[in-house]
Formats: sequence, C-alpha cells, structure tokens
Amino acid sequence: MNEMTPQATTSKTPTPQTMTTRNISTPQKSSRLFYLFPALYVLSTYLMPFFFFQQENLPLLSLLMYAPIIFAICNIIVSVKYAKPEYQNTMLNSMVLVKYSLILFFILSGVLVLICLILSIFQGIAMIFTIYKQTIRYIKLICLILIGESPYTISYLYIAGKTEKNSILFTAIHSLLQFCFILDVLSVMYLTLRAKRWRKLTLTLLTLFAAAIILLFIFIIF
Repeated sequence: MNEMTPQATTSKTPTPQTMTTRNISTPQKSSRLFYLFPALYVLSTYLMPFFFFQQENLPLLSLLMYAPIIFAICNIIVSVKYAKPEYQNTMLNSMVLVKYSLILFFILSGVLVLICLILSIFQGIAMIFTIYKQTIRYIKLICLILIGESPYTISYLYIAGKTEKNSILFTAIHSLLQFCFILDVLSVMYLTLRAKRWRKLTLTLLTLFAAAIILLFIFIIF
C-alpha cells in the first residue's frame, strides 16, 4: 500500500493566497436586457417635457409625462433584486448610462425654467401666477427624476462596500450626493475613475464641464 507523501498532501490543501484570490475574482454576470429599464427611463425622461406642455391640448396623452416615475420604480426593484457582487460591473454600467445620458436633460431643463421665469415678468399678473405655478410643478418633476436615477448608483455603492471593503461613511456620503444636482454627476465621475472604467468618457465630460464653467465665468465678468 502506497503512503501519501507530505508534498502531495500539501499540494491539495488550498492556501490562504488561493482562497483570497477566489473570493476577490467574483464572476460578473451581465445581459443586454438588464439595460432595458435604464434606457427606457432615459428615453421617457427626455420625452417628459413634451407631454408636460400638452396638458391642455392632449390631456390623455399628457399622462405619459409620468412614465419616468413608473420606470424609476422598475429601476428600484431591479437594483435591489440584483444587488449582488456578480452584478457589480452591470450596476456600474447602468449608473453611467443613466447619469451621463441625463446631463443634457438637466441643463436644458434649467435653461427652460429660467426662460419661463423671465418671460413671466413681461406678462400680466394673471399670467405670472399661471407660469409660476407651472414652473414649480415642472421643478418638482425634475426633482423626482433626480431621485429616480439614483438606485443603480446606490446599489453599486452597496456592492462595492462589500467587495472593496469601502467604509460606511464613504458609502453614505456618495449615496447622499446622488440627491444633489451637479454633485451627483461629480460623484459618479469619481466612482468610475476609481473603478478604472469608462475613463475616456468620464475625462471627456470633465473637460467639457470645466470648459463650460470657464466660459460662463468669462461671460459673467465681461
């Protein structure tokens, strides 16, 4: 009967190094269908202003302005259900898809609100209150959209807190930033650069953002 040598026994025993490697390298799952709800959320958000201003002409069709809220609920359900390490990259991609795609929407919405407020000054008193009331309502919808685009980022932060051992304070701060205009996008940019993903896109947007601030500053000064 052959005796098992100590060398053979040692080779079959998993070392702490191999165990750690297995725990860190979690297989990532992804599917194109996963990005359906984020994409529909972005699309319905861009169509929302059109339906918002059709309330008098097409009252039934104008109800579609609430479509982003429906897709936001779907996003919350998906982000909670798949808040698992194997979906970390998928959550990050969804976060980038929603946040970056809606940058233009928030810029245009801000310009639209500003124009409406300026035009209301040159109207009669009755029109001032009407435009002001509609503007406040539109701002509330924009705030809801900001909330609705945050689930994937929060889910990613939750997963990264487990896989990357991020502190609770780090997770909490970046989660709260998702509900603040401009700061939410800057937070996502930091997270993508930290994860070493979407670097070219993020750096391009940062460059454009810095250029816009410089041009705005020059316009105000001169």
